[in-house]
Amino acid sequence: MYNEKIEALIKAALADGELTEKEKQVLFRRAQEHGIDLDEFEMVLDAKLVELKKSEQTAAPKSEKFGNVRKCPSCGAIVGAFKGVCPECGFEFTDIDANLSSKKLYEALLNENDSKKKIEIIEAFPIPNAKAELLEFLTALKSRSLDSSNELANAYYRKYSECIEKAKVSFFDDQQLRPFIDDFDNFKKKARNRMIIAQSKKILSFIWNNKVTIIILWIVISVLFSMIFL
Repeated sequence: MYNEKIEALIKAALADGELTEKEKQVLFRRAQEHGIDLDEFEMVLDAKLVELKKSEQTAAPKSEKFGNVRKCPSCGAIVGAFKGVCPECGFEFTDIDANLSSKKLYEALLNENDSKKKIEIIEAFPIPNAKAELLEFLTALKSRSLDSSNELANAYYRKYSECIEKAKVSFFDDQQLRPFIDDFDNFKKKARNRMIIAQSKKILSFIWNNKVTIIILWIVISVLFSMIFL
């Protein structure tokens, strides 16, 4: 229906079966940039979300834990495979693959070559709801956010910050996630240092690649200065 960029963002946002306000904001901003009518776009998003939820509810379970759907051991409700918490009773599936979000993000980026599109994928990627998955996702994002050689580091930093806000709201007193929350101020300082280093490398690279032009420009300025003041 829409171009590949918009469709990819919609697919990434709906990957977990939910659509957060942050994801809506990103999608609406991109849609507006492409001249798409926002009322029509919202109707399409709502329709896709309803269709996705219906498919989750009507799909036949493959097993109790894995497959297209799972059965909650606490209340017996049918739960989507990508959900870490039962929507009916709040039971948390701690035995699911905790690397799911990192793997999905890695696969999405692996299939994209354009840097700007990769940034959009990271920005629109849904934050995990399950504690184990969020913990693993934070660990993966942290190292990438501080890597000065990674061109996507700034995007990873912003997504990491969003995950920390999620952790503060949902798991503030959790002993495993609390260290990430307490260390966030120190993490921001390291991220700023990484940004300074990356920017310095760009400036030095520019100077080196344009050294002849810079030398000529310096000579011209010096000659003009001499002509004016001497």
